[in-house]
Amino acid sequence: MVNRQIRKISNTSSIMLLIFAGLMFFFSVAAAVYTAIAGTGAIKRNSDAILLASFVYQFVFAGSLSMLAFYLIRRGNTGLRLGQLFCKPQMSAGWIIKWIIIGISMTYLANFANLLFEFLLKNIIGIDLPEVDLNFGSDSPLGMFTTVLSVSILAPVFEELMFRGAVLRNNEVLGQKFAIVTSALFFGMYHMNHRQIFYAFVMGLFAGFLFIKTRSIFPSMIMHFVLNSISLAVMLISGSTDITPEQIPETLQRNPAKVAVVTLVGLTIFCILILGVALIIAEFARRSSREKLRLRKGIFNVSTGKKILVYFTAPATIMLLLYLIFMTTANTVLNNAL
Repeated sequence: MVNRQIRKISNTSSIMLLIFAGLMFFFSVAAAVYTAIAGTGAIKRNSDAILLASFVYQFVFAGSLSMLAFYLIRRGNTGLRLGQLFCKPQMSAGWIIKWIIIGISMTYLANFANLLFEFLLKNIIGIDLPEVDLNFGSDSPLGMFTTVLSVSILAPVFEELMFRGAVLRNNEVLGQKFAIVTSALFFGMYHMNHRQIFYAFVMGLFAGFLFIKTRSIFPSMIMHFVLNSISLAVMLISGSTDITPEQIPETLQRNPAKVAVVTLVGLTIFCILILGVALIIAEFARRSSREKLRLRKGIFNVSTGKKILVYFTAPATIMLLLYLIFMTTANTVLNNAL
């Protein structure tokens, strides 16, 4: 009986994410095919508009339909309502700002750790993971608008609604810690490239913690918005998410203002990182603070190991994991080939 209930909870979250991933894939392929066959005249002029429509549909249509499916499946006396998410946070503004800074700091620390791992992998073992092109907008004003709309606005709204507002809340009966970790794991894997999985997972942990403690979706949306906007600013200014040390002399000669702005953003990130580390050390040093960080256990009296085994062997969850692993591998191979 308990196993069946855990698998039902698991399948409910995974079906929603499968619908979302499938629709995202469909709109991406449709836009790519349309753009590829665009020749001259009206089709070529409208290719950017099709790209814009594709990204908007990916989040607005795919996200809305996925959450609708989730709430239809989860209907009944579950207590889950979409309107419950949009409420005043239960913690003070100072507490929320502190943990947003900590979450941003730990996410950047995870990104640096991932870059270090890739560096060691390349120079010690000889495995060179391909670069990931995260600049999915075109050079046109409409393409830039598409990028800003998708990355800074639509992604924080719809991803938080799905991964924290739906998956985390659905899994919360299994324990708040379990719900935070599983929703963060799916959030990291959902990005489907090796460069983003780890730091997106860490960001998901802190976004989930913010939601659990505030019972509002707004704090995690704000943190998501800030992180995406900083990355987007660097990408739009520099032309990519990274400027390697080898590129600095050439870039400085061609566009010193660009290097100055990127350096300023880099120093800002460094300051946030140091502040966040100091804040989290101070938080765990105080016993009263540690007590406030406690998370509730689940309603099922089963071991964590059994809970994990049953949850991740639910049919829809197995399908979701296989799809995300396949797409991550395919994207890595494709980037390597290009």
